[in-house]
Amino acid sequence: MSQKYSFNLRWLGVAIVGMLVGCPNADAGPEDLPKSFKNAEAKVRFAKGVELSNQSEWNAAILEFNRSLALEPDHAAVLVELGISLGQLGRWEASARTLRKALLLAPDSARAHYNLGVSLDRAEPHTGAGRTEYEKALELDPNDVGSLVNLATSLGKRDTDQARELLEKALALSPQTANVHFNLGLHDERAGNIEKALQSFRNAIRLDPDHLEARRRLLSNLMAVQRLDEAIEQCREMIKRNPDEWEGRYTLARLLRRKGKREEANKELETVQRLQRSEKALKETENLTRRGVTDLVAGRIDSAVKNLKAAVESDSQSIEARMHLGMALAAREEFRDA
Repeated sequence: MSQKYSFNLRWLGVAIVGMLVGCPNADAGPEDLPKSFKNAEAKVRFAKGVELSNQSEWNAAILEFNRSLALEPDHAAVLVELGISLGQLGRWEASARTLRKALLLAPDSARAHYNLGVSLDRAEPHTGAGRTEYEKALELDPNDVGSLVNLATSLGKRDTDQARELLEKALALSPQTANVHFNLGLHDERAGNIEKALQSFRNAIRLDPDHLEARRRLLSNLMAVQRLDEAIEQCREMIKRNPDEWEGRYTLARLLRRKGKREEANKELETVQRLQRSEKALKETENLTRRGVTDLVAGRIDSAVKNLKAAVESDSQSIEARMHLGMALAAREEFRDA
């Protein structure tokens, strides 16, 4: 059974050093579930939900899947895709409940077992909560790459030999998947096989040049073995892809200083300071806007106007702050006219 993976780094939080990172929930495309519908409208809503989930429009997809379920409450395929969409939004407990219900209706769905494993792992991190589900998925489909990688992740330090075997099988099945190489790199890094880890991270980057975590791990290991020129090159590549991330520039400045390039290092540090100020201002704007919206909803109009004006002063380009300030000002006028 083939599965398509959408690897969202921010969602998975894969920057945890030393951990093997599992593949995420699969995109919509239920190959192992019944697709027949008794209700034509339920089928239309389901198809629309699948289309929206393929576009990563998760909230809209959830709405369509729920509309489909309102017409056919016990349709396993709809429940699985709803569970996946909930997981994509980080609603892991709701995702797990939905996927468990799907498995009561379709216990032989490797896709459902796999995604339930992901949701359990995210709901209870570092506990191996999803391990049993990956094992069940592999009983149903021994070539499920996502389950192979996630089971290896779940095994962790308990059985490094089996974890390695699972990852190598995943690599043989899907040699063009960057995340398989990435997880092999993490496995080798933890085992102290730095050269192998470096090669795996490079392979992941070759397959996916925007794989930020692979670049971070490659950079960290290059610095550990004192390959400063290669580390500097990697820093520049990361900055090229994310010029507003100050951490990469700070690391570059440190490396440049170690190479005696103080003038260039100082320029990078100046940029770091500017980016940090911008980040601080952005957070302040977000906090003020959030307080203003809370005040507005609670009917504290004057306080809402005060906070939202401060938000606009902090960042005059904030559309959200300006929009809610307009609403607060209008509400204040209505209150005065009443």
